[in-house]
Amino acid sequence: MSRPMLLTAPGPVPADCTLEALEALSEPLPPHDVLVVGDGSGSTWERAIGWAAVIWDKRTDAIAVRFGGQLRGTVNIAEALSLLNPLQELASQPRRGVLSVACVTDSEVTQQLLTPGKPRPAANAGLWAWAQALVREGLAITPIHRPRNSSPWQCYVDALSKSARKLLERPAATQASTSAIGQVANIPRSTARVGL
Repeated sequence: MSRPMLLTAPGPVPADCTLEALEALSEPLPPHDVLVVGDGSGSTWERAIGWAAVIWDKRTDAIAVRFGGQLRGTVNIAEALSLLNPLQELASQPRRGVLSVACVTDSEVTQQLLTPGKPRPAANAGLWAWAQALVREGLAITPIHRPRNSSPWQCYVDALSKSARKLLERPAATQASTSAIGQVANIPRSTARVGL
């Protein structure tokens, strides 16, 4: 089994990706402790996929960016992983009580995946089960559908997910690993504290 390839972000976080932009995205949503904005990039199972997410922990004002990908998957898997991976990270952190997380996605399939009580199609059954397990682990998840690239952070995670996918489509990457992960450490301090 190969280890994930470590990815490096293709550049700095854009100047318009600020705390204020996250606040504007978060403001009309129901009350929450954490905001996750995710996006995925992919097409059919034969191609690589990429995903990216920004995680804003409003309790501490910490902002983190995570991204990754794998050699095979569909666009629906990529979109789901953009939220499931950060949610898993949040679920594994010590805390008291329920953690309220608002998740912004441009995928209606991913919104349905994370909405309690929605019918579960047979496709991607493992992702549906993963989402349910996160709820059992103490996350109160509110999925929100927003049009594609309707905020600076959505544009950024869209571009980052495409970069992750393209890195995995390179011939050297396909020989080295079946998956890749990365995190961005150059979020401007004027935005917020880095890390979770």
